[in-house]
Amino acid sequence: HLLMDAFDNLFDVAVLISNDSDLKEPLLQVKQRFGKRVVLLSPKTTRISGALRPLADYIRQFGPAALAKAQFPDTMADAKGSFHKPRNW
Repeated sequence: HLLMDAFDNLFDVAVLISNDSDLKEPLLQVKQRFGKRVVLLSPKTTRISGALRPLADYIRQFGPAALAKAQFPDTMADAKGSFHKPRNW
């Protein structure tokens, strides 16, 4: 949806939480064709992708504690009952 949202001019800055080099071409199009800025957020446990690094206007790495704080609790409930996050998530 990144490219569709850029085409529809729904954002000024794309924030990508990934380090997947498969996203190089969509990011390249977002920047070159649509003139959008790109922020790349990546875990500190990995090196920033060499394919994505030159496309990012801003790069920020985050640690395990920030990732843990951003997740839902291990157990949640809705109208149908409780459910659990998988152990190895």
